[in-house]
Amino acid sequence: MFAAQASIALENSMAYEELGVLNRELDKKVRERTATLEGITIELDRKNVELEKALAELKEAQQAMIRQAKLAALGRMAAGATHEINNPLNFINAGAYGINKKLGNLEKLVGAAAHEGELAPLFASMKELSNVVVNGCDRIKGIVQGLWNISTERESPTETTDINKLLDSTLQLVQARLLPETRVIDERERLPLVECRPQEVGQVFLNLVINALDAMPRGGKLTLKTTTDGTHVHISVQDTGTGIPPDHLGRIFEPFHTTKQAGKGAGLGLTICSHIVEKHGGAIEVESEVGQGSRFTVTLPVSALREQPKGSREAWSRSGEV
Repeated sequence: MFAAQASIALENSMAYEELGVLNRELDKKVRERTATLEGITIELDRKNVELEKALAELKEAQQAMIRQAKLAALGRMAAGATHEINNPLNFINAGAYGINKKLGNLEKLVGAAAHEGELAPLFASMKELSNVVVNGCDRIKGIVQGLWNISTERESPTETTDINKLLDSTLQLVQARLLPETRVIDERERLPLVECRPQEVGQVFLNLVINALDAMPRGGKLTLKTTTDGTHVHISVQDTGTGIPPDHLGRIFEPFHTTKQAGKGAGLGLTICSHIVEKHGGAIEVESEVGQGSRFTVTLPVSALREQPKGSREAWSRSGEV
């Protein structure tokens, strides 16, 4: 009996040892399999990241193709529209200049009476209205020329330009649109002259200022600010208007996209602005908050660092009201 019990104990001991060996082998295989699975998981995660990146690039390329197609459509439309607009515009322009000339002749015939009595305000009003028509025609010609340049990729000549003077001209053009409740805050500083196409850059400023005024239908504060870091000039147009909804903010430079009411805008102004600024090697950025207003900042490179010409404004106040 003792020998039998000893034999059983010995067998149990050997079985236990074998079981230990099997457990250790199983643990080793589990660890190896776990490491393999972890490696596969890491590789899958890396592949997923690559796929997500490729998908994002594909979407971006698709959006670029859509924008290119819209711009091509814009170019075809602009080519036809500019031709159709130019003909009646030339008649209006010629008529406006003719009226100005006739008013001058009439003033000479009437003599001193044109500046005295009841005729004086009448002559002044007629001259003012005639000048408004002439300036309006010039603005339309500039816009039409801009569309034509985009459609044909023609470029106006580059000139050494005072950016602050372009902004002064912009303010003069929008005087009639300024509400009594609208304040224009001047935060411009002295800038180096910039090599650019002034007519095109002036069109950018005009579009941005008009958009800012449209965003403040009951009046508000329009702030014009210019700064320079020596190699670039920065021009910002800020309003206290309605702001741009977040879901529209990423699309405002797309052709035909607009946040204005139907009939108030064609959705081409900012597209043209972006095209002009990029063509000058610059950038245009926007910051906006609904109910608080928007700020558009245009950055242009300075090709030639030169001093301001004599007779130009000596210094721009950091903070002043126009």
